[in-house]
Amino acid sequence: MPFALVVLAALLALPLPVRAEDGVVQGQVINSTTGADAVLQGLPVRLYLYSGNALKQTLETTTDERGIFRFSGVPTGGGWTAVASVEYLGVEYGSVLLDLSVGTDYNGDILVYETTADDSALRVARSHMIIEMGNGELEVTEMVVLVNDGDRTFVGSEEIVPGKRATARVPLPAGATDVSVTTPPAALAMVRTGDGLADTRPVVPGEHEYVVSYALPCDSPTYSLLKPIQYPTDALDVLVATPGAGVDAPLLERLGIRETSGATYEHLGGRSLERGTEVVLRFRGLKQAATAERGPVGAIEPPAGAGPVPWTWGLVPLGAWALLGLAVALHLRRTRAEPLSLAPVRASLVMAREARRLVGSIADLDERYDAGELAEGRYHKRRGELVERLIGLLSSSQTVESHAQQRVVASEPTRRGDRARKAVRPNRGTARRRPQAG
Repeated sequence: MPFALVVLAALLALPLPVRAEDGVVQGQVINSTTGADAVLQGLPVRLYLYSGNALKQTLETTTDERGIFRFSGVPTGGGWTAVASVEYLGVEYGSVLLDLSVGTDYNGDILVYETTADDSALRVARSHMIIEMGNGELEVTEMVVLVNDGDRTFVGSEEIVPGKRATARVPLPAGATDVSVTTPPAALAMVRTGDGLADTRPVVPGEHEYVVSYALPCDSPTYSLLKPIQYPTDALDVLVATPGAGVDAPLLERLGIRETSGATYEHLGGRSLERGTEVVLRFRGLKQAATAERGPVGAIEPPAGAGPVPWTWGLVPLGAWALLGLAVALHLRRTRAEPLSLAPVRASLVMAREARRLVGSIADLDERYDAGELAEGRYHKRRGELVERLIGLLSSSQTVESHAQQRVVASEPTRRGDRARKAVRPNRGTARRRPQAG
């Protein structure tokens, strides 16, 4: 079912629904591309209605000459949520999540965009690499925040699998094995290529997150890791934990040592890296690392109007996904892929955003308490409430994960001599060994 988006009621542990059919959802499909002269009349709009964590009903209508649509007789009351969606130029767009537990009139405006095959509006706002020494290999986790700064949806031009075009690309170092995509919305759409991973989803204006883990086999004391810069990158931060070894990176600045969660990380960073740059990290004196378990990443995004941004604040999605436990195992092939339902993808995305917000709120609360801005009693009460909601979110994620895994299909190469892509595996627990930010 296309665009079955959200089960946010499950996230918030809403009570059993009390149904009344007196709601009205009205909205407008708005083309947000500058200068677009699009006809928005007659577009089919769907309203997905959720009770608790289950899709209960789908209503349909069409837009008028101004792109306006209206649904009446919408169920309301505790436990009911909804999202409106429309397909425009082959791309599906949705409204914000509508909480139907309060009131009877709701605004479900939907922003749509013209499309483009030009990726010049894409940039990386921040990229993080965490590198640790494993058993005869370097274990790497990357978090990339890609931004579409334009007012068009990037749809790509190269058909990478039947009916699917390559859009955003995440390059990997040569020799990367055991590749794992730990953000389910991306994982279900990623395809392994000769030089990394390619997304097959349209890239709408705004932010898009990717968390990828992989291993780099190294059986000698020296190793050179080459990281290609696919898009202009505002900030690249690298944390290296290779006990007894040294690392040199000519294009990166040494930003000090981070002592956290029983491990020592060297912090390297680069700013304003141009497309096509190749960042090289040269390791020397590599040894087998200790296997002690360390804590998960947790960090926050800065509040609006905050001062300089600490490097740790960009790591929030790592902590959110680790808490959710939503790693999805995929078997990616060179030439074929099974089309996937968007339902679990969209639901997971909403869950991830809520998890990210909760993790940020907890971290912000901790900082305020440490700064003496909150009384101890108030701090513990509020923190307990947030943690309880996060635990409820973790429980809700299990349903979405099971649906997502059912849609993961491995397909065989179609030409003789083609070698199957390496399996994109679930994270082997490396997230549990990442530093605790803050």
